Amino acid sequence: MGKRVCKEESFAKRFLSGCFAILLLTFAACGSDEKKEDASSVPTTDLQETSITTEDTASATISQCSMVEEVSTVHFLPTWQVGDKRKLEVTVEKQSSGVSNDAVVTNFILEVEEVTAEKIGFALTAEQALLNGELFEGGFSFQDLLYSLDADRVISGVENISDIQTQLVEILGETNEFWDLLDEEALGVLLTQDLELYHHFENVELTVGETLEVTEDIPHPFGGFVIPMISQYEITQLVDDDGCIEVEMKTEIADRELFVNSMVEVMRETAELNGTEHSESDIAELEEMFQTMNLDRNIVGQYDAGTKSFKKIIATEVTSVIESGKTESEEEIKTILDLTPNR
Repeated sequence: MGKRVCKEESFAKRFLSGCFAILLLTFAACGSDEKKEDASSVPTTDLQETSITTEDTASATISQCSMVEEVSTVHFLPTWQVGDKRKLEVTVEKQSSGVSNDAVVTNFILEVEEVTAEKIGFALTAEQALLNGELFEGGFSFQDLLYSLDADRVISGVENISDIQTQLVEILGETNEFWDLLDEEALGVLLTQDLELYHHFENVELTVGETLEVTEDIPHPFGGFVIPMISQYEITQLVDDDGCIEVEMKTEIADRELFVNSMVEVMRETAELNGTEHSESDIAELEEMFQTMNLDRNIVGQYDAGTKSFKKIIATEVTSVIESGKTESEEEIKTILDLTPNR
């Protein structure tokens, strides 16, 4: 596993991190009030194992993993095959300077239609979303959702985004205000980020008791280019309380000087676009602020050696900066649960 590159996205587009929930809520808003239901009565499907409730969203339980044999290395190989069907639940929680926002919970089903070395195709059905204790029934689906794979077989983008946008226009209508936020590039980000996270550890090979350190590029928080980050991967528990293998990734800024210079340059360009410019004292303040900025990302996965798939992924992203002697921070926690029965 070498250098891995995450898809670039602008700061504005990172706002769309509710992913499928946003599509669900938008679709529900276009329909009748019958689309909204009390969260205590959730209809079941053939694939559904766990219902969404207001009392228990992100803390849904997972089944026990198959006990792993004594091993020295673990290779998290891709296992998708044509015909595979999985039910995933995505929960997004945000906190800004200690103040929490309401969690958004989304359920969707993926069915594999095509798998090659360079791409993987899904049929995706979004079932429901829970926001502020209110249940929104979705019911829309995408056919032939084709993703490209990078050299590590990690999902890197949507190949047929124009076709998917056409399907979405048929669902939402051409005049929906949703399109003010969502062009083709943003839609590609929206449909990629959760699956990219779910497959983040695929094709990674780790030795028990050792740390794998690689350089990865993450999107610049204000858009435009990516930032080199040092990522450390390790198996933190060979057998956790659920009988799963626990694997973790932590990141830190690889080159502080490069980061500060790039951030200041973005601020200069932004000022020029607005017809203004920063003074030397402004630049000095910006440099001092970006020297204190941290972009921390932590991903923890629970891997079932029996099914060769991840039962649970938890990603925590914290952006913090010290300004005028006060620390300001934003935190996002995204949890992906595999609720597929008999896995």
